[in-house]
Amino acid sequence: MINYFLAIRQECIAERKNERERFPLSNVSEGMFTKPEVVDLFLKQEESDQAYSLLVRLMQERIDSKTRGTVYIPGAGVGGLARKVAKNFPFLSVLQVDSSPSMVAANRSRSNGNHHLKIVYGDINSFELKGDFKAILAYGIMRYVPLSLRNGLVTSWLDKLTTGGIAIIGEGVAEDTIRSLKPEGYSLEEKCEGEVDLFRCSLFYLLIRRYEKDSQFKREVNLYSLGKSVKPADVLCEIAGFTRDRVYTRIWHK
Repeated sequence: MINYFLAIRQECIAERKNERERFPLSNVSEGMFTKPEVVDLFLKQEESDQAYSLLVRLMQERIDSKTRGTVYIPGAGVGGLARKVAKNFPFLSVLQVDSSPSMVAANRSRSNGNHHLKIVYGDINSFELKGDFKAILAYGIMRYVPLSLRNGLVTSWLDKLTTGGIAIIGEGVAEDTIRSLKPEGYSLEEKCEGEVDLFRCSLFYLLIRRYEKDSQFKREVNLYSLGKSVKPADVLCEIAGFTRDRVYTRIWHK
């Protein structure tokens, strides 16, 4: 990676100020999650980002693989977490909700007709859950839920758990968004931390914004991508990179 890109990377890290603080949607370009390069990123990321595997392992340690019922995954994106759940829990159905039409379309295309996987377009803040659930899995989404709604939203999810069900909520960047969760009527039973390889998504978003607004950076990225015969988005992914970091999870049992 050329020194120019490394310098830009450091500037974006500084712009983010502190990667362990909340990184709201207002910090990224409007419509970020409908951009083809972001959808493509998430499709690639599910193969190498270990956070989803960590959540599934935590679930395996607490629920029998032959358990029947339904899992709810809010903010499901392109479905990487849901497909890992379906692979390890063949008797569970998975309900996924996401507010990006592009993510929903990519998710459906990757589901290969698996009738255990259902993806619905909707806003997780207002989506009405019907029925009950054996597990609720959420990763990296609480930062996008308004602070005033978080506890009420999580409480409404926990109310839908069956007896013996669990909710696992994880975060790899903005752990303060789950540390402060205190759903009404529920006590936190488990706190877990695991160190895994995480892709720097928020840094990637900032690099996209830089690419859109900085003509020199865009020119350099385009030239570099031509030289390597890759897409500009692949160069931005390379600049953002992975980091060995902690994933914080909070687990509630019912």
